[in-house]
Amino acid sequence: MAPQAEQPVFIETIKNKQPKKYGKTITKDKVEIWWSNAILFISYHIIAAIGMYYYWTNDWRVLTLFFLNWQIGMLGITLGYHRFWSHKSYDATLPLRIVLAIMGTCGFQGSIKWWVLRHRLHHRYTDTDSDPYSSKRGLFYSHVGWIFVKSHYPKMKLIDQSDLNDDPVVRFQHKYFIPLALSIVLVVQPLLGYLWFGDATAGLIWGGFIARIAIWHCTFFINSLAHYLGDQDYSFEVTARGNLILAMLTNGEGWHNYHHSFPFDYRNGVKLTDWDPTKWIIYALHTFTNLVPTVRRIPAQDIEKARKRIEAQRSGKPLMEDTIALPEMTLDQVKEKYHNTKCVIIENYVVDVEKFGDEHPGGEQVFKAYYGGKDCTAAYIKLNRHSEYARSLVERLRVAKISQ
Repeated sequence: MAPQAEQPVFIETIKNKQPKKYGKTITKDKVEIWWSNAILFISYHIIAAIGMYYYWTNDWRVLTLFFLNWQIGMLGITLGYHRFWSHKSYDATLPLRIVLAIMGTCGFQGSIKWWVLRHRLHHRYTDTDSDPYSSKRGLFYSHVGWIFVKSHYPKMKLIDQSDLNDDPVVRFQHKYFIPLALSIVLVVQPLLGYLWFGDATAGLIWGGFIARIAIWHCTFFINSLAHYLGDQDYSFEVTARGNLILAMLTNGEGWHNYHHSFPFDYRNGVKLTDWDPTKWIIYALHTFTNLVPTVRRIPAQDIEKARKRIEAQRSGKPLMEDTIALPEMTLDQVKEKYHNTKCVIIENYVVDVEKFGDEHPGGEQVFKAYYGGKDCTAAYIKLNRHSEYARSLVERLRVAKISQ
């Protein structure tokens, strides 16, 4: 059954049945090396290199074990950690969440909760001091350097984690991540190698160590190269770029400029011809099974508007946009009319956020203190970096203007 599209204000929820610069300059704080992480990471590479030297093979069974481990781990990150848990771009039933958690554990990149919180921080403060793997700190740092540093994230407390804490799959995986991950590498891979082709050591080297390194660096390419190489077709606001080669290495994650422009979309490659296996899998699960009851995508008119905005910035010509005349009200009139509503004041406009509360990346609690026509301009400006798309959506939700 083909999905039926609804038209909410911000995101289509589909159910079955040259640029302005933002952000702060990166400061150079005192670096504290995370020795345990650094030693583990480097040792893993040394073991893999030695193992590859002594166990170099063209046995299709060994290489297939490597390939399957690489792809299962990558899809655990892209399908699960990233597009589902980080951005909630689709809904998943409990059986699928369990499978995604197992696949994500194969990625050997920390627990769902650990990974997702840092990724949400990255999106909220891209290219600033608060970005865990900011491209402004250099290519090496954004790729692997951040792993070697004990970082402190003062703004982590602003990142919503209520959905993660409420998910029993996330809680279980977070509690037992280390024994689960080690078992997958040190027990499961040698066992598979022994049972399949009679060589437990080759199974450990290729299915355990080398496959894990491939997963790591393909993921890290998105943090590093995807902020340096490629096209910016949807936004100049951050360094994120779109790159076909990276998309092919990462099951579609390489279309990074689109993703940073519209992070809630289950598609990273929005065009029909864009290589994005993760998108195709989500679509297939949504269309042909009950495992994905809902997917979310950005309406086509908003995507086209972003493209036109980029074209206008490149050409130096202003983008002419339609404006809507709004009624003017005093603050007293606003309090009287909207005191029992989910309306807030942002930059002298009354904004109705009722339809967007559930979709907001920070959760509805971000708005609750300001319901009833209270002014949240300071929080809107100071606590977050909103993209051009987010700001245009706020403009669309305006219902009145505050008269001076």
